[in-house]
Amino acid sequence: MKKFWFLIGGSVAGVMLAVLLFAPFIVRGRQHRSICQLLQFRLQRSDRAYVPTPVSVYESSAELRQSAIVPTWDTEMPKGQNVIWCASFQLAWDRLGKDVVHAPPDVLHAEKVAERLNRNTFPESDVSADSYYAAAGWCRDGIVENIRQEMQRRFHHLPTIAEIDHPMNDIVAYGYLEVGIPFSVPYFENPAPLAFEDGAGKKTNVSSFGVNFSKPSTEQTPGLPLCQQVRVLHCAVDDRMRTTEFAIDPCRESSPNQVILARVPAEATLQATWKSLEKRMADYPRQRFAEPKFELDTLLVPNLAWDLTHHFAELEGFDKHLKNKGFENLFLLHAIQGICFRLDRSGAALRSEALLSPASGMPRTFIFDRPFFIFVRKRDRGVPFFALHVANAELLCKP
Repeated sequence: MKKFWFLIGGSVAGVMLAVLLFAPFIVRGRQHRSICQLLQFRLQRSDRAYVPTPVSVYESSAELRQSAIVPTWDTEMPKGQNVIWCASFQLAWDRLGKDVVHAPPDVLHAEKVAERLNRNTFPESDVSADSYYAAAGWCRDGIVENIRQEMQRRFHHLPTIAEIDHPMNDIVAYGYLEVGIPFSVPYFENPAPLAFEDGAGKKTNVSSFGVNFSKPSTEQTPGLPLCQQVRVLHCAVDDRMRTTEFAIDPCRESSPNQVILARVPAEATLQATWKSLEKRMADYPRQRFAEPKFELDTLLVPNLAWDLTHHFAELEGFDKHLKNKGFENLFLLHAIQGICFRLDRSGAALRSEALLSPASGMPRTFIFDRPFFIFVRKRDRGVPFFALHVANAELLCKP
């Protein structure tokens, strides 16, 4: 388990945020008896057993050269880099301001970042009540023990952030997010490498999953339940009827959360890209060829499985004092985020921990072999609580 945290010290206090993403996936059993589903279950049995994709662990994001973790989703995206954002950092920051400072936290020498965090307050109604926990308070009032008891009661384990007990902590703000999105019917592993091409034209062979591959085996050819599981949210074609941009929901029945995979043009920020995608998805049902028969379509999605820790240098340091009245002697000692994420043929899942402590009949192909986005949100409503721009192959699984 990784963590992502702020430590604020001075007199001293810390503020800490941690994000973890996981993937214990669940395969739904035989519940219906249609011919197509019985056929699919036969195909599943003949398909090789599911083995979770090995996770690539990065003790520090400094090991990465083409990826960035941002504190807010309206942070400008570095060109050509993968960009990751998760709302658990925001949940902890919001609790710090609401429950302790009683005002938007203001940080000396980090005013712009603090202003973005204060502007992007995350509505807790946009994540299921049983999927998150957030709290903040003074250590002298027993906030750490309260957090432990609540985590044990609700999620059956204690916080994994050792720094929650740091002797210099005066204040602790904690956020936790746990979401699992299993696919109703697991997809097939693509037996051949997928050539992913980044924005600079560099191609890298990566592993992937999907249905109706370009050279399907006899077993994979039917694939009807898998095709019906996909919901097309947006699709644009050129004058030769080739797909140029698209967005899909790989499991239309997932509840209460939804994964959206989108190969669309990137805007300046993840937030701007989402707003543009929202408009595209809203317009799509009015198009002439919206949601045609899907039996002949091809879907290929790269596997992702990684675990990393990141320091927000722009928020860390003895000079990062809180400017709020009554808190001027507290500074941000550490600002760290840990993220573990997995997406493969069986589904997607996310777990995040945060601690702040001041101290139609035309065949179409949906192949994600170019830069694309992943958004995770409460189904059909609200803003995403996780967003990822896959701009290059650094975070994709290799064959």
